[in-house]
Amino acid sequence: MNIKYYFNLWKSKIDSFKRYTAWCEIHNEELAEQEYALNNGMDSVEWCWNCKYSDCDIHDVIHNHY
Repeated sequence: MNIKYYFNLWKSKIDSFKRYTAWCEIHNEELAEQEYALNNGMDSVEWCWNCKYSDCDIHDVIHNHY
């Protein structure tokens, strides 16, 4: 048995899983942003963290138009 071969195989699977997990997190965050924007009458492009959780000085003008 070649232990180095199996270690490298295991490592490549773990690396692939980590990349997939990171992609899923980013994708889920984008979906949450779009859902929030949809529920609040905003374009998702106009969304930012402050719009969602605080007062947003940047997008205040945009919010006043709705």
